[in-house]
Amino acid sequence: DRSRIMLEKREGLTQDDLAGSRAAYDAAIAYLDSELARLFRALDRRGLTDRTIIIVTSDHGEFLGEHGLMLHGNALYQEVLHVPLVVLFPPCVPEATRLAPLVSLRDTPATILELALREPSAPLPGRSLSRFWQGDAAAPAGAEPVLAHVTPGEFLEPWEPAAFHTLFAVFQDSLHLIRRSDGQTELYDFVRDPRAAHDLAASHPDAAQRLLQRLDSLRSNDRR
Repeated sequence: DRSRIMLEKREGLTQDDLAGSRAAYDAAIAYLDSELARLFRALDRRGLTDRTIIIVTSDHGEFLGEHGLMLHGNALYQEVLHVPLVVLFPPCVPEATRLAPLVSLRDTPATILELALREPSAPLPGRSLSRFWQGDAAAPAGAEPVLAHVTPGEFLEPWEPAAFHTLFAVFQDSLHLIRRSDGQTELYDFVRDPRAAHDLAASHPDAAQRLLQRLDSLRSNDRR
């Protein structure tokens, strides 16, 4: 049990503390939901909904005991990488549509600019997400690779994955690969195993190698 291991490492932390942290997090999300509802009602009353680009997302998720971790900035598992992304702009974005492909928040600025100008524009990094609701929505989850990374943090505990090493992750098809700067590699099937409980790196070396090559290619392109 990873939360039990974490409790052993973090002196003074109890299961009640974990439960309290989870409840507080849920309460924060519920409060945000209520404030968004107030915003949407106000826009409707003023007749501004069709003239307002609304994007709801988050810069990261949070560990609440999963993988023996707390907070964020310390690893690259789904709990901190899988965040909400809702785009509302009735003149251009189809309503009540849920798209399957994985996407990166890196594409958000280009999306906002294209929606605001009502035409393709490319002075920003990333690509507009409009490609998914303008004909590419049938692409399978993970068809486009998605890259993430985290660098060592000053206040991380020695046992946390990013305490002394930069971590990179790449998602493609149904696979999630994590590569540490010292060479340690993890591989998960994020569709069948979203909690990353079963590391496939040793049993599927060809898949791990393929994603490592993809990761190197993406990092090389980002440096250009």
